Amino acid sequence: MLGNKVLNVFLQFCFSLSVSLTIIYFFYRESIIIIFASIIGMLICIYFMYVRFNKYKYLFIYIFFLILLFLLKTLWFQEVNSVSLNFVMMTIMSIGLSMYVVENKKSVNILKFIYFVFTLYVTIYLLLGNTLRDISEVSSENFFSAMFLFLSILVVTANYYWSSKILIYPGILTLIVSFIALTRSSIIASLLLFLLLIFIKFSYRFNKAQLIIIFLAVITTILIFVGKIEDLIFNVLYRYGTRSSFIESQRLNIWEDYFSDFDIIKFIFGDGTGEHVYGGFINLHNSYLMYHQTFGILIIGIIILFVVSMVYAFYSKKYTYAILLTVLLVRIGFDEVMLVWAYDYVLITVILCIYLDKKKQIKLE
Repeated sequence: MLGNKVLNVFLQFCFSLSVSLTIIYFFYRESIIIIFASIIGMLICIYFMYVRFNKYKYLFIYIFFLILLFLLKTLWFQEVNSVSLNFVMMTIMSIGLSMYVVENKKSVNILKFIYFVFTLYVTIYLLLGNTLRDISEVSSENFFSAMFLFLSILVVTANYYWSSKILIYPGILTLIVSFIALTRSSIIASLLLFLLLIFIKFSYRFNKAQLIIIFLAVITTILIFVGKIEDLIFNVLYRYGTRSSFIESQRLNIWEDYFSDFDIIKFIFGDGTGEHVYGGFINLHNSYLMYHQTFGILIIGIIILFVVSMVYAFYSKKYTYAILLTVLLVRIGFDEVMLVWAYDYVLITVILCIYLDKKKQIKLE
């Protein structure tokens, strides 16, 4: 009995430390931070591999193919890619952290506490007259808004999984942060998150007539203030005059350049090892392409998983998880912020909850 208590405390400590280190990593981007976080998360993964192998066997199979492809790629190009190795470690870490969330109810309070401390720090930082652009010397406000969105989704997911209660305040905070950061992709994602969470949370409390009245009231309010809303939208889309066009060509040029020399080797293994430049940028600004560049053909399995999970979530009336997954998949299509990064545990947690949550879901009439 004492041994179990010690083990539980140890796992709680490992989980708290690993998640905290992934946040700290944003500010400094020091390899030692993410390596330490990965090792801790990998210990959690190994533990669950031992005690819950049958339950999570498909995740372990994925880890096997991930490592196998990494080894084959290393042999093919005769070079060990340290970046790919870090991504393998971070993926195993993320799987371990995700399994802890769905296996231990105490993860909810741990995540809420970490989220509170982080939000408090950001609030004090901004109240002192600073800006998100200066919050880190090595990470942009665009990446910050994405990270904040991910943490908010993680808190909402864990809380809903263990209590069936939908939290709204993370959606509000994320929307505020996105507007402060003036990142269009995060604004769209956070606005989608906030509005859909509101709809899911309150739709079952009202009948159709009440919902129609509420909808008409919202539309009327928008029409009354349409001028000010148009100005706000215009300023946000053009980032208060710092952008010359709404749809920037850089991302399209980068993606087009990535596929310009596509062949069978690149399809299977990705784009070799080392650093590459596409459209004048090292950053592909797309998590799906970055995953393919690193792990090649495995991206097909990942996309199939996303599609199947989305269909299953809607078919099973697990609308909350479907919304959270949709927001994540939309956001990561415009930046390298997931799939090959330190926050994959958010995405993995949402997908695990879709399949493991067996309680009665909200039914929309």
